[in-house]
Amino acid sequence: MLSHLCASVMKLQESQPAADAARLLADAAVRNQAYDAVVAQRPLITSERNQRTVANAGRMLARVFQAVAAKAEAIANAGGADAASVAPIVAPAWKAMADLLEPQLDERSDPRVVLFTADRLGDLGERARAARLYECYLRNLGADAACTRFANARAAVLDDLGSMVIQRPELAIVWKQVRAALEPAPDYERALQAMRGLSAKVAGIKTLMRADDHRVVAERLAVFQRTLESLAQGMRVKARLAGFYRDLGRTEDARALLSELTAYDPEDPRFMAQYVEGVIADWSAPWTVSAQVLEKARTIAITLRDRPQEDPTAAWTARIQVMELSIALNDLNPVNNILRRMRVAGDDLSHDLILERTGDDRRIRRAQDAHAQALAERFMRLYEHAGITERPPFRIERVEDLGTSWTLFVDAGSARAVARPGDGTGRRVFVPEGAPP
Repeated sequence: MLSHLCASVMKLQESQPAADAARLLADAAVRNQAYDAVVAQRPLITSERNQRTVANAGRMLARVFQAVAAKAEAIANAGGADAASVAPIVAPAWKAMADLLEPQLDERSDPRVVLFTADRLGDLGERARAARLYECYLRNLGADAACTRFANARAAVLDDLGSMVIQRPELAIVWKQVRAALEPAPDYERALQAMRGLSAKVAGIKTLMRADDHRVVAERLAVFQRTLESLAQGMRVKARLAGFYRDLGRTEDARALLSELTAYDPEDPRFMAQYVEGVIADWSAPWTVSAQVLEKARTIAITLRDRPQEDPTAAWTARIQVMELSIALNDLNPVNNILRRMRVAGDDLSHDLILERTGDDRRIRRAQDAHAQALAERFMRLYEHAGITERPPFRIERVEDLGTSWTLFVDAGSARAVARPGDGTGRRVFVPEGAPP
């Protein structure tokens, strides 16, 4: 009965035109009925045969919800008349798909399905379930024979492939680029780009080689390219999983992954910043963090701070991180000196991470976004530590005006901010209370 119900829902979905928003919405009740039936039956089934039946029905229905989510997403992104009506069903459809698949996935499952489902769960904020699937994916990757051989005998694998490729001068040049990206330390993404160029070269000389020779070269390079793709994907998964571990309170697991990621690519600012954030979070929790770990994190944060940054938010994050870690190490003189220079120069984030609004009093500035507000709060907490002798150059105020909430940076010593009409513009401006018109 359950299989027939899910099969009927699948046929109904397959009969829908791709851009038929009305049908997507009208058939929602039938889809949801089938979903409720599968979810309700799954924990009640004990026989192995019936468990397989429910699992197959769940996979069938998951494909339905995947197709529905993709169709609704396409309609919503197109921005036509139906966009607003279908947008609310996108996330629930992805969640239904993941709910149906996730319980039956493990390291023996198709890694593509595991990864796709984990990504969807992560996007939906389901970090614990996404983390479990990412762990399954990584265990599957660890058991992959080609990946294991490359990890354990990289030079031998490259020598073996190279001996075949360098016989053709036009291929040897590109092969050198592949190898340079993998030695002495691997950069899988860069190696993949070079491999794609090499594969294109091989395809271009097909008529110049014996058919059997060309087939062997093409097949072996294709296998190696898939290995590189898996390894590159593994690093992406580890980066996301580290963030989920942090959010789930699994700090040791997060730090271990971030150490691995920074060792893989010491110059990647994403990995560096995540590692530093993890150490600071552990110290703030407070967890026991050794001086050696704190010093390592501060060195990384200083490197990030001193790099040219196009993103002012990232630049201020690094500057604050350096001061937080100096406080953690009880190295307070540099922090006081930095804060003093900022005060004298009028160079703090309250003058940088702001919205430019004509008419506001110069002593009052609007935070550019929620991230700027969070960084400002973090910056202000620096002044709360014993031994910090400087005083905050501004304060944070939250003001409601005509139904809109604003976060404001107000200079220390200034009266509280109030809103009033701008001069003939119809725009609202912020000024200190009691300021002349």
